[in-house]
Order: sequence, then C-alpha cells, then structure tokens
Amino acid sequence: MIARLRDSWTREGPGVPKDMPPKTGLALLGATIRREAWDLFMLNLLVAISSLAIITIPAAHAAGARVAQAMLRDQPIYLLRDYMQAFRALFWRASGLGGAAALLVGLAGYGVYIYGQLALHSVIYTGPAIILLAAALFFAACALQAVVMMSDAQDTRGGLLRRAAAITLASPLHMPAAMATVAALWLAHLMFYPVSVFLPAVANFSLGVLLVTFAALSAKAHATSRATGRPASATQETR
Repeated sequence: MIARLRDSWTREGPGVPKDMPPKTGLALLGATIRREAWDLFMLNLLVAISSLAIITIPAAHAAGARVAQAMLRDQPIYLLRDYMQAFRALFWRASGLGGAAALLVGLAGYGVYIYGQLALHSVIYTGPAIILLAAALFFAACALQAVVMMSDAQDTRGGLLRRAAAITLASPLHMPAAMATVAALWLAHLMFYPVSVFLPAVANFSLGVLLVTFAALSAKAHATSRATGRPASATQETR
C-alpha cells in the first residue's frame, strides 16, 4: 500500500508533446490556475499573513508577484523559500513605491470626492472630477505595473517608473481589466457574506496577485511587440 502510494507520487507524468505550441492568453492563465492550485492556496495564506502589519502590504504583494511569474513561466518553485527571499529583497523598494502610489492615488481620489460633491450643484465641476478619476486609475495601474516589473529578478534595467508608465499608456486595457476582475472578487466576497467568509483565506489574495502579474506581463509583451514589430510572449524571460 505504501509502495503504491509512493509510486503514484513519484512516477513520471504524461508529459507534453514536443510539437505542442505553448499556451498564451487566457488559456495560459487557466492552465496555470489548474496546475498550481495548491501552491496558489498556500501563496494566498503567505500574502494574507504577511499583509497583517499593513505596512508590509506592498512587499507581500511584490513577493507574491515574483512567485506568480515563476508559476506563469512554469518554472520550479520552492514556495516558502522563494517567497521569503523575495519579501526580504524587495521590502524597501516595494514599500517606497507603495507609499508613493498610495499618496498619489489618495490625493487624486480625494479630488474626485471634492469635485464630485461640487458637481452635484454645478455640472461645470464634472470635467475636473473625471480627469482626476482617470489620473487615479492611471497612477494605480502604473504602480501595479511597476511592482510586477520590480519583482522580476531578470529585469535589471533602470528607469522602472518611466517604463511602467510607457507600458501602461501603450497597453491601456490590460491592467484596468485585471483591477476590475480583482475588484469583482472582493465584491463577490461582500455580496455573498457570510457564505463567502472563507473566500479571502482561500483565493482572493493569490488570485489577485496572479491576475495582476499576468496583466502586467501581457501588457509588457504587447508594448514590446508594438515597439519592435515582432511578436512577444507574456511569459518570455527578460534579457
């Protein structure tokens, strides 16, 4: 019995046909979620626990993004070791970026609130409210793009914020789509509470990190393809 159980865990898998093209787009995302389901659950716990101190939220999500990139690239993962190494290595940079992003998004959001209140009395204030809302979304998308790029151990080029902003402008739909999906996950948690009480502990954090990472890599590949005129994959390694 023990030998059979051991063999079931150690035998070779069915493998992948040599001529099978690599998955791309949503097929890649779905395959990653199926293949890494258990590690995504464990990653969810790591990100959630690491975020309890509040100030560690940026570093926790940056470390999660590094692990998520390895999952999307189907690279070997030693979850706890890789996560903790990334958390320590990225803590100060991620914290600084997260603090700056929170300040910018908060100021723009406060402006939206003020002009939104004024727009209730005069339509002339609708324009500034819309502009500030777009600015808040742009700052948030740039920050998330920068966090994923920062977490890529193979991306050692400088000008992180400039490149993140350029990619966000060149691929304006990728990150907002991921942000909307993550928001929908948390909205589902609120709408179906208390039935969904365990949803954050099981999936919300890691799926959010995976979706944002996938969107950032896809946006980067799309921007690179437009700039070079050659097709680029979201999972290709940065040189």
